[in-house]
Amino acid sequence: MYSQLAISIGSGMQYHAYTDKILLKKWNVLFEQFLQWTPENGQSRTVSDSVNTDQHTGALALRKSVRFIDIAGTKYLVFTSYQTIGEDDVVAYDEDNVRKMKNLYSELDRVLINK
Repeated sequence: MYSQLAISIGSGMQYHAYTDKILLKKWNVLFEQFLQWTPENGQSRTVSDSVNTDQHTGALALRKSVRFIDIAGTKYLVFTSYQTIGEDDVVAYDEDNVRKMKNLYSELDRVLINK
């Protein structure tokens, strides 16, 4: 059993943040790192993609980068998937939405079952 976030992009849906029971702890670590990050204005930080989901989703991404970015005092958690075909995907979440995802993924721990 697994879960993904569905994001409306106007012309369709984009699916992101695949998780299953095993990956929940890795997502929590990433979310917590972001929430504890205290940048100076305009600072960014590249982090390793600690939640490698490509093997689960069958995505055609060559690689994925994860960055913490501060823009005018607002923090963003940014995922960029570099595609083998088509356009690259960029998804960004502000701090409030990362907190919501962290809470949602904590709740998913109760309902997802192991494979």
